Amino acid sequence: MAVAQRTGDVRAAYDRMVEAMRERGRVLVAFSGGIDSGLVARIAYDALADDALAVLADAESLARRELEEAVSEASEIGIPLRTVRLSELANEQYVANPTNRCYFCRKELGAALKPIREGGCPHAGAGPRPEFPRQAEQCVPVVSDFLRRGDYDGQTASG
Repeated sequence: MAVAQRTGDVRAAYDRMVEAMRERGRVLVAFSGGIDSGLVARIAYDALADDALAVLADAESLARRELEEAVSEASEIGIPLRTVRLSELANEQYVANPTNRCYFCRKELGAALKPIREGGCPHAGAGPRPEFPRQAEQCVPVVSDFLRRGDYDGQTASG
């Protein structure tokens, strides 16, 4: 009985996320092909169809296999996908390889997404990572408003 209840809870949370996304109108999803952005892309597409746009950052640190897998995942979801080229290695702060190098990568991504966002697609994300508090203004929480990561790992919302 506990499994059935948990599945129902996940389904209800998914339905609330879809409705919340629908209320946002046009949405841009910073898409990596990982579980978080994949879930957000699925929610966005289920809510908005072609008014959702996934944007994938193609940088030196992204293996070609991972790029191909992300493109394939977006296609499977059905969400329109745009790829933007970034050069992390052009940023000396990133190249110095500090423990917060991901901050600099995300900062570059935010700059690349800005023209798209200003074109009418507000940014959607799974929620800001706590080690990057200054980027909170760039994220519209989607998953973190309704689920904690452990709530959806290993489960599907469609089942």
